[in-house]
Amino acid sequence: MCADGVQTNGLSLTISLGERRFRVDMDNPYDLSIPLKFGGPQPNVFGAPQAATTPLLSGAFIGDTRVGGNCNCQSITLTPHCNGTHTECAAHIVDDAYSIRDMGIEAFMPSTLVTVSPEVRPIEDADRTRHPVISDRMIRAAIRNSDPAFNKALIIRTLPNSASKRLQVYDAPSTPFLTVEAVDFICGKGFQHLLVDLPSIDPLDDGGALAAHRCFWGLNDRAVGMSRTGRGGTTITELIYVPNDVPEGLYLLNLQIAPFVSDATPSRPVIFSVKEANIQL
Repeated sequence: MCADGVQTNGLSLTISLGERRFRVDMDNPYDLSIPLKFGGPQPNVFGAPQAATTPLLSGAFIGDTRVGGNCNCQSITLTPHCNGTHTECAAHIVDDAYSIRDMGIEAFMPSTLVTVSPEVRPIEDADRTRHPVISDRMIRAAIRNSDPAFNKALIIRTLPNSASKRLQVYDAPSTPFLTVEAVDFICGKGFQHLLVDLPSIDPLDDGGALAAHRCFWGLNDRAVGMSRTGRGGTTITELIYVPNDVPEGLYLLNLQIAPFVSDATPSRPVIFSVKEANIQL
C-alpha cells in the first residue's frame, strides 16, 4: 500500500492497493477507543482495580495545582487488559522476551468492519450455562461479500450495541466470546489484526485455556515460545466501542499504541472510510 497523493481542499488521500485505487476520507475519522476517565465510571473486567491517578509527592514537591503545587504531575496505575481499550500481542500467552512494541504495526491498514449478533447456546461446562457466542457461521455471513484487499484487520461490532458498553462491568456468564472455529476462519482469510468490542475473544471463565487466543497466534497446544508460531506479528485489540452510526464496510485503520515494552498497551484505533476511486493507472 502506498500513498498516491494528498489534497488540502478538505484533506483527501488516495491510496493504491495492487492495481486498484481508493479515496480515503481523512476529514471524518472514527475513534473506536473508550475514553478512560480516572476517578470516574470505567469499563471493568475480572474485578480489577480501577485505573487511577495520584499526585506525585517528592520531598516538598506535590504534583497537584489544586493543593498548592506549581504544576500537575500524576502517577497512573492501570491494568491494560481490564481497564479499557487495549492491544495485545502473543506475549500475552508465551514466555519469550517479546513485547507489543516489537510488532512493527503499520501506520495504516486496510480493514473491514462487520456487525454480528451473538447467539446463546449451551456450552459443555459444569453447570450447562448458556453462553452468547460468535460462531464461524456468523463470521462467514458477515464477510461473505467483503473485499479481500481489506483483509488486513477485522473489526467486529456486536449487537446489542448500547453506549453503556463504554462503562460496562463484565461478568463471565453474560459476556459473548468467539468460538475457536470462528477465529480459525478469520485467520484462514488472512486477517492479521482482530478488533472486538468484547473484553476478551475467549470466555472470561475458561479455566485458563485461552483457546481462541492460542488459535489466533498459532499456538493451539500449550506451547510457550514464539518459535512455535508463524503469527507472531499479529495483534488482538479488545474493549473497543463502535458507535451505531459508523457504517459497516471498508476502512483504513490507524492503530495507535503506547510504546510499552509489555504484552499489552492501552490503544486508540482510529478508522477512516474508504471508497474505490475511478482513476486511470
